[in-house]
Amino acid sequence: MDDYFERIILQIKLKKAETKLKYSDCLKVEEARINREQENFEKHMSLINFCKENVERTTNEIENLRGKKIQGSDISNRLDNFKRQEEELHS
Repeated sequence: MDDYFERIILQIKLKKAETKLKYSDCLKVEEARINREQENFEKHMSLINFCKENVERTTNEIENLRGKKIQGSDISNRLDNFKRQEEELHS
């Protein structure tokens, strides 16, 4: 009778170890996915903040240049930069 229960106990311990291993593997996969999502989020936030700073700086410069002669090439260069940044955001 003791041998029977010992085998049952051993089977339960093996099943417990197998279950722990599966959960450990699933946890590692999920942690990797979360880390990738976090990296992507940080990249997007960095790009958004960069664009926001550029827009704020440009609008401040335009406000300061009101009534003065504005060189078209400077503004067109900035607009081109905004368009490139917008394309990066969409991709």
